Amino acid sequence: MSTQKIHAPDRYGFCVIGGKVLVMNPEDRSKDTMDWMANTLFLKRDAIATMVRGYFLRDRIQFFTGYYYTCPNVTEDIIMDAVACHASIYGLPLPMSLAMPIYNGVCPGNIGDTWPPILKWDIDIGRWEAIK
Repeated sequence: MSTQKIHAPDRYGFCVIGGKVLVMNPEDRSKDTMDWMANTLFLKRDAIATMVRGYFLRDRIQFFTGYYYTCPNVTEDIIMDAVACHASIYGLPLPMSLAMPIYNGVCPGNIGDTWPPILKWDIDIGRWEAIK
């Protein structure tokens, strides 16, 4: 099944390796992030399950690990790298990407829907906060 029908057309998957955000090439965007990591980056699926990954949309940065769990090890440095990647991909000024909601973990729902996040980065205090 093609994931192109599942994901938003402006979605870019990413993963974090060595503290740096690595983003899909445009031609890989129809792939699920785990498939991209396994088939393009040649990472083993058991390793992928514990790695930080996520996606960008024009109006959102989303991190998760495993089966969409929260990632406690997403640091401010990783967030700033993700913000810079987001700005570059969408051609936005850095302050606009910094103003995007940055989420961590999701509650899985229906395929094709945007699943609700669990945590949101509070830029003012520099830490993850539970979404109320």
